[in-house]
Amino acid sequence: MWLPMSWLAACLIAQPVTDDGKRATLLRAVHDAFVANQASFAFGQVEFTYTRAKATGDAAARRGEFEPKYSAKGVYVFNGVSGRFEVVFPDEVMRSANTKIGTDIVTIIETARVATNGESTLWETVVVAEGSKTHGVRLEPGTRDFERKFIFPISLGRPSGPRADNAGLKLDEAIKLTGELRCRSIETDVEYEGRKVARIILESSENEYEYLFDLDRGALPLKIVDRRKAVGNDRSSQVVIHQDDVRQVPGRGWLPYKQTFWYSEDNRCSQIQIETAHFEKPPNQDAFAMELSEETTIVDEGKSLRYPSRRVWNILKLPSPRSSGVEKAEVASISDDQVPKMPGELPVRTDYTWIIVGLIAVGVGLALVLWRRRRIHVH
Repeated sequence: MWLPMSWLAACLIAQPVTDDGKRATLLRAVHDAFVANQASFAFGQVEFTYTRAKATGDAAARRGEFEPKYSAKGVYVFNGVSGRFEVVFPDEVMRSANTKIGTDIVTIIETARVATNGESTLWETVVVAEGSKTHGVRLEPGTRDFERKFIFPISLGRPSGPRADNAGLKLDEAIKLTGELRCRSIETDVEYEGRKVARIILESSENEYEYLFDLDRGALPLKIVDRRKAVGNDRSSQVVIHQDDVRQVPGRGWLPYKQTFWYSEDNRCSQIQIETAHFEKPPNQDAFAMELSEETTIVDEGKSLRYPSRRVWNILKLPSPRSSGVEKAEVASISDDQVPKMPGELPVRTDYTWIIVGLIAVGVGLALVLWRRRRIHVH
């Protein structure tokens, strides 16, 4: 049920939140307002600038005080369950991010493309290390890899996205008690940068999520702090998310045009700045076409089919089993440890995008790129 923002704000200010029943009512009200705002964007086509960098703190990252800084062009197209998301770094930028540690080449950025039709997900990653350019492509059943590789303010168009900025999913878990998350506290009428917000803290055995919700603007969380507790040999850490440049989109809802992530572990940060956005009409099918870095034969793991080589693939227009050149294929099992990550990917714990690329001279000088996955931190 959608609730008017004025009613919700008055409700939060007027009522105490120590009573469990009232707390549940208020959690549900904030949840419904956030989800209604998120759902008001049923389709869209967006271009943005994506930046990977380091900053001395979340405030510096928010201000754009980066050192070093690597920027890419991004595009996001969505309509219902279908989506296409790309972050494309120029080759020279990827090359400039290479760092030599002993005999290894360490890079923190890579070009990434991913698309889904709701049933299958196609993705490509491209890495440039010294003189070697390597790409990996996969077409697999389900949407898991789209959800975990996708990063965008308020998880726009992806209500099942696992990140902390998808507040609706976190609140729903705390309300329905379907997982470990519980509501630890609610503070109302909190002052934040000249606005009145509601502070809600959710907690599990491993994480604490602190949200500052702007109840006058779609219940957007303007600031999120995801605190990772010390567990076993893992130290405590935190991810701070700022959502700025909030705009009301005509006929839709409220959307932050800038989103900044900052990681306390090593001062890494990432930022999305929306440049152009169109939400007036659904994108046509051609908008979901993805041009890969090179012509590629693709194996459809869900259908055990091999599609003939091409460079441009449209997840909404995959070849039929009877199409010319389509063959049956044996599908080898590929573990998560063999799958390279995309910018901002969060399969299990963190969104590290460090890739260790070992360049080994073999035969006539072929390069073998070694992909190393690290412990992933879901936020």
